[in-house]
Amino acid sequence: MLCRVRNLPGSISTSAFSNRSLQGRARLLSQHPQRFFNKMAQASPCVPKHTAQWDMSSSQGVKYQIMISYPIQWKFEKEGDFSGKKANVIYVTDGNAFFFSTMEAVRRKACCAWAAPDVIVVGIGYQMKDTIWVWDEQRRVDLTPPCEMGEWPPGHDGKPHKTPYGGADKLLDFIQDELKPFVKTQALPGVTVDEETLWGHSYGGLFALHALFTRADMFDYYVAASASVEWNSQFIIKEETAWLAEPEKEGAKKRRLALFWGGNEQPAVRGKLQTDEQWETRKRIAEIARQRDYAIEMYERLEKSGRFEKLEMKEYPKEDHVSVTGCAIEGGITFSQGQF
Repeated sequence: MLCRVRNLPGSISTSAFSNRSLQGRARLLSQHPQRFFNKMAQASPCVPKHTAQWDMSSSQGVKYQIMISYPIQWKFEKEGDFSGKKANVIYVTDGNAFFFSTMEAVRRKACCAWAAPDVIVVGIGYQMKDTIWVWDEQRRVDLTPPCEMGEWPPGHDGKPHKTPYGGADKLLDFIQDELKPFVKTQALPGVTVDEETLWGHSYGGLFALHALFTRADMFDYYVAASASVEWNSQFIIKEETAWLAEPEKEGAKKRRLALFWGGNEQPAVRGKLQTDEQWETRKRIAEIARQRDYAIEMYERLEKSGRFEKLEMKEYPKEDHVSVTGCAIEGGITFSQGQF
């Protein structure tokens, strides 16, 4: 595993996160922020306290950008020593899109709470350069289950979108064998991890379900927002069926799962600026995705299984496939961390 630390100014010092095994040197997230603003104004990077990011390569050679935040109220007798600190951890897929949203939601709730758990947020993103996108194509590989492809998912044009796929188990291996130890021994050395949550949206929601049905003990909570259940002729339902058919191990802990989706995902609601052609494509994609139907049907099957200590589903009215993510982040935090 290779990783390069990026220490963030205004966060914590390089020594607090550096280690001989870390390669490369610390550098600013944005060395020349003034290029993007009025030259007459003095600009500096806008960096939240107690956050940092690393470039890491998995043992499989996949390059990731790992973003980590820890509670802003933590104080230290010795810089960089997290001994005696204990926290829950939320692992967020598509970290480029959702890490900061999740970190900020956790901190807002903690600031206004009577009592709040300490929460570390770990974003699993990609080393994206010079792009306006917050989702990387590698996610189509990392977040989809290994299987034979029977039906390709539609792209934004409504036509079958053929891309590499099936790397979910490799990403789960990376999280379990490389990322989790990295968090505890190098990023936050000495920290004690309590409960762990996996949060994912769309393909990330599909990934969370795959993790639950194939490695149920890997996390304490699973949050699947607008999960792509329709992917490859609903392959995930086959994994669900196989998991439910297996006899439960003696003493196995009960599971915890939340299913979220937006009310405007099914049926679709036309956007103000959409052309007739775009609207027809959007309707076709929504008819294939069937977010509401698949989520409710899965919830009902899982509820009957008796395997869950905590099982929730929720539709957020007037939210679409993308706008629902803000609600699902807040809902996922409440689901996994309790009412603050």
